[in-house]
Amino acid sequence: MRGSTTTAVSAASLVLGAVVLAVVVAPGTYGSFSSATSVSPATVTTGTPSLAITAGTPVTPAGVYPGGPADLIAVRTVTNGGAVGLRLGAAVALAGASSSNLGGNVVVSFATQTSATCAATPPASGLWTWSLAGGLTSPTTAPTLASGASATLCVWQSLPVTAANGTFAASASPTLTLTGSQTSP
Repeated sequence: MRGSTTTAVSAASLVLGAVVLAVVVAPGTYGSFSSATSVSPATVTTGTPSLAITAGTPVTPAGVYPGGPADLIAVRTVTNGGAVGLRLGAAVALAGASSSNLGGNVVVSFATQTSATCAATPPASGLWTWSLAGGLTSPTTAPTLASGASATLCVWQSLPVTAANGTFAASASPTLTLTGSQTSP
C-alpha cells in the first residue's frame, strides 16, 4: 500500500506541475472571430441652400443731417428657397468713402424682421451697423431663415453729430451683401 500512495502522490504532483507549467509558460488564451457582410452602395445627399433678395415696398428717403434721426432708405424681401435653414451674414462696401465725404461719414444700419413693414427707425437689437470708422458690427445672435421662409430686410442711414461739412447735398451708394450658411438640422 505504501507504494500505491507514493505513486498516487507522484502522479498528482506531476499533474499539478504540468498545470503550473502551462499557466506560467502560456500568457493567456487567444480566440479569434471574424465575420464579413456585403453592403449595398449608399448615397449621401447634402441640403441645397438658395438665398434670394427681391425688391420690397418702395421707399422715398427723407434725407439725413448730422446728429439727426436715422432714415429708412430701402426695404427688401429675403427668401430662403433652399432645402436647409440658413444663418445670415453680411458685408458692406462703399467705393470712394473718405472722412471728408458722405460715404466716409454715413452710418448704414440694417436688420431682418418677420413683419412686412419696416419701422421708421432701427430696432434696439438684432441690428447690423456699418460705418467707415467702425467697420461692420453684427448682431449678437445672427438671424436665421428656415427653409422656405421669407423675412423683410430693412435698411436705414444716419449721420453722426461729428459728420464732416462735405456731406451736404451729397450721395453715396453702399453695397450690402447678404450671405447664408447652412444651420444644423
